[in-house]
Amino acid sequence: MSDEPRHAHLDAQADRFNAQAATYSDHHGNPLAQHYRDEFIRAHAFRGGLDGLDVLDAMCGSGEETGFLIAQGANVQGVDISSAFAERYAERWGRPCAMASITETGFPDESFDLVYVCGGLHHIRPLLREAVDEIHRVLRPGGHFVFVEPNHDSWSDRLRRIWYRVDKRFGDDEAAVSVDEDLRPIFGDRFEQEVVREGGNVAYILLAQSFIVRTPERVRRRLVPTLTWIERAVHGTPLDPKFFVCGRFRKTAIPEA
Repeated sequence: MSDEPRHAHLDAQADRFNAQAATYSDHHGNPLAQHYRDEFIRAHAFRGGLDGLDVLDAMCGSGEETGFLIAQGANVQGVDISSAFAERYAERWGRPCAMASITETGFPDESFDLVYVCGGLHHIRPLLREAVDEIHRVLRPGGHFVFVEPNHDSWSDRLRRIWYRVDKRFGDDEAAVSVDEDLRPIFGDRFEQEVVREGGNVAYILLAQSFIVRTPERVRRRLVPTLTWIERAVHGTPLDPKFFVCGRFRKTAIPEA
């Protein structure tokens, strides 16, 4: 992508999330959403603790993932293109948050042991290659890239595409992410797969994504036992819509020529 459309895309994303910062934080930081992420996403995306590791919470919002990362023993820094999110992050966690794009963070080479992106890449589909290149640059050899994104490789993506057309909060170039079609060709031999897991059904939509469907909190609290039971029961069956995909990939050492 040339510089002018690239900057226009990033500026539009910054403006959008500056406007949505408060509501976004209220929904994704809600204890019910956090509980969902703990059981159905984080337990599979992360193995063991992160004690002493330098972790970049990338496209971090106001730090909805940072509490978990700190609890695992990580030294966490945020980066987000939204000034409103960067300010909220610093106030909330007392940790630095760079205001920058994931495509050009400004961090030195090999600064982090792990880069985590939760629900950010699908907002910058035209810039995926630049984002992955930057993530690879700031990761140390053997470091990990962990991500959670809407899943293109499922029948449920047809429903998502309809939703994105109806919901004016989504731009025309936002779409779910395919690990096989979008990411692996960019990864090449620079990353080695450790975990790829698909999941997410009604609990994911109503609890973890309540920002999108605006589920009232009183409804969420009442439905938690039923929704989480369904999530466990349906997982891995043909009925499972697999709304999200999470991946954990290790930066490989490329032999010198």
